Amino acid sequence: MKQFKFLSAVCCMVAVTAFSSCLFSDDDDDTDKSLTPTQVAQCFAIVGGDYQGKLIYYAASSAKVAEAIDTLDIAWSIASDSTLVIHQFPAEAVANGISYAPLREALAEQPGKTLNCYIGFVSTSPVEFLINPWTLTYNVEYEGEEHKVQVLFYVYSAYSFGSYDATKKELTMKIVEGGLYIDGKQSGYLSSDIPIVFKSEKK
Repeated sequence: MKQFKFLSAVCCMVAVTAFSSCLFSDDDDDTDKSLTPTQVAQCFAIVGGDYQGKLIYYAASSAKVAEAIDTLDIAWSIASDSTLVIHQFPAEAVANGISYAPLREALAEQPGKTLNCYIGFVSTSPVEFLINPWTLTYNVEYEGEEHKVQVLFYVYSAYSFGSYDATKKELTMKIVEGGLYIDGKQSGYLSSDIPIVFKSEKK
């Protein structure tokens, strides 16, 4: 859970408002909280569109917390009420959590990829949604051989979500790298889950 402690530091450093989200509320009863189609349409009307901002991730190569937080420019689109597209998602953001240096360094050099995600709105005030990223697949050569490397993220998880601050017109999101497969087999090179934070203003 080290990286989740790191996430708290990230949120403080970039002034991310604490998520007082219904996703984590202990006060909800067991009744169905699903949004109606009308409510989903209202949410999409508020947050749909194109965004640009910062991707904030854990740079494992640094021993100092302040230096272990790196940021990159990023753009994404909420294209429909069920689709989020992250453009040119940088491989280095997922490579940094890998413990095996030859793989980590080779993966970090891969070009950016489109990261498609399913989303599902869960709250209207504030507008919040769960994020289910697709698996990213890379063909990576290291130690003289080419390997198929698959990076998996949390899905159907309250740890992977977005929240829109209507007052600041800021959208903050988090996804979590949670699995690594090499040539179809699960790898132990990803020793813990890696949170990746996005923070931007709507265009």
